Amino acid sequence: MKHKTTDDLSEQFVVVDTRDHPLGVRTRYECHRDRRLIHRSVGVLIFDRQKKVLLQKRSLTKDLQPGLWAISAAGHVSAGETYRRAAERELFEELGIRAPIRYVGKWLFRDRRETEFDALYRGYYQGPFRTHPDEVAEVCFFSKRELDAKRRSKEVILSTWAVASLRHIGFITET
Repeated sequence: MKHKTTDDLSEQFVVVDTRDHPLGVRTRYECHRDRRLIHRSVGVLIFDRQKKVLLQKRSLTKDLQPGLWAISAAGHVSAGETYRRAAERELFEELGIRAPIRYVGKWLFRDRRETEFDALYRGYYQGPFRTHPDEVAEVCFFSKRELDAKRRSKEVILSTWAVASLRHIGFITET
């Protein structure tokens, strides 16, 4: 590991097969370093009344993609927890809010370090937000045009999962 993390690397993740059937549990450390260990994850996209999306800049102490911009809230599904319950928990843990959310979809996501079944939800909330400093460095609402301009100028660099999620809903079109 190249940096000190505040993530609990011994946290237990549910490991599943390619049909999302549970096989057992493995640690966060193992799952984030072995693409064969498929685990469950959730994400939530929060929008305001102007249809701007809330993005969070990940804390510099996150174990994966620290300092990159990510979707509004995201995390892993704990043993015995549903995808929806995990999404609601992550909203509260990372942003300090409870908001109605609706299911968007689920897909198998792979990047160079891990493989996850990702369930995506969306909701609406204007703020305020009470971010958790170990999780979130800052939050900001972006229109499609603002996000495109900030990405082109490299002011905003999105995490791989943010790119996948925002493309899934058509908020961005390129990688």
